[in-house]
Amino acid sequence: MATTIRPIRSDADHERALAEVRRLWGAEPGSPEADALEVLAVLIDDYERTRWPIERVDAVAAIEAHLATTGLGLGDLAELVGSEDDAAEILGRRRRLTIDMAARLSSEWGLPADWLIQPYELAAGQDGSSG
Repeated sequence: MATTIRPIRSDADHERALAEVRRLWGAEPGSPEADALEVLAVLIDDYERTRWPIERVDAVAAIEAHLATTGLGLGDLAELVGSEDDAAEILGRRRRLTIDMAARLSSEWGLPADWLIQPYELAAGQDGSSG
């Protein structure tokens, strides 16, 4: 059965595309069905990113989530950022991460570097500098 690929402009179109993906799943690589599956995957991904955008997490929220899900604590963060005071200031949004800190957190904990280096809001009255 030939696949007609159409733009995905609505949730109903999205559901039809997902049904077609289920039908085509497991197609022989290099076949017209596999090509259609690949194109549908791109269209579905584009629609989903537009329809249901995911807000980017800022550095502090990413660190807090990592601490909560791994059971790590302030001391573990301090080992990567310099001291417990530095760690507390970062979590309290009174100090910004440096590029070196972000690199260590990304390397050691697997946090996305692009999240860690983006500017983020500090607590009122804070300029983010150390000291």
